[in-house]
Amino acid sequence: MKNYSFILLVALVLLLLSCSGESEVSSPEMAIMMDSAQVSSRSSGGASRMQAEILIPQDSGSKIQVNGSLSLEVDDIDKASKMVRILVLSHEGRISNSDTGSFEQRYANITLLVPSSNFYQIIDDIKKLSVLVSNENIYSNDVTEEYIDTEARLSVMKDTENRFSTLLQDTKNIDEAIKVEKELMRIRGEIDSLQGRVNYFVKTTENSVLNLRMVESMPLTGDQWDAKKSISDSLRNLVSFSKHVADFLIGVLIFSPVIGVLGALSYFVYRLANRFMRRQRR
Repeated sequence: MKNYSFILLVALVLLLLSCSGESEVSSPEMAIMMDSAQVSSRSSGGASRMQAEILIPQDSGSKIQVNGSLSLEVDDIDKASKMVRILVLSHEGRISNSDTGSFEQRYANITLLVPSSNFYQIIDDIKKLSVLVSNENIYSNDVTEEYIDTEARLSVMKDTENRFSTLLQDTKNIDEAIKVEKELMRIRGEIDSLQGRVNYFVKTTENSVLNLRMVESMPLTGDQWDAKKSISDSLRNLVSFSKHVADFLIGVLIFSPVIGVLGALSYFVYRLANRFMRRQRR
């Protein structure tokens, strides 16, 4: 009986040890599974950040206004204007103002509004239409700090609006309700102003303005300048000048004896008059 009791006791101990071992094995397995899940989660998060860095530039939060002006000479103002309209459409832009006319030369003044991402490309494309680029100016303005400050003020004012709206609903006193509503109207007016400012920054940094002036060049046509005619006129003028010089010299030669006699007579009269004056003084 004692032997059976001993055997049962040993079997019970072995059973408890076995359960304990399974429990110890089970816990590490669960830990490994949890660690794997955490590693998988971290890896997934890291991939998302990498994709975000690729898709979003490092300076994506900056707000920079980029605009410019361009002056060109073109062969044909009509053809160039048509090509500019085509280029604007291809670059997802639009023409906000256009003026054409003629003063000594035909001209076209066009104001273009294009996405900032296409700004430099459309400038290069338009310059290809010209025979001469007479002027090109590009200027930028960084409004990032002002944009961030305006957005922060807008967020604060929206929170204030929510608090005053709640206060207005809970207020039962008419006088207090009037004061709260008046303050709420002021807050909403400031919110509209700040929101308009934010919208302005977004619009002017996402789009660029290009003031384009094109002038039709004046070719040297036959009506304006003829080399043969110019040489002929120059030779004719030279011959005419030479003729006048020759006439003058011939006249001098013909009248030189008379001029000599008159000169000698004048000198003789001068000498006589001079002697007479001396005698009178004595």
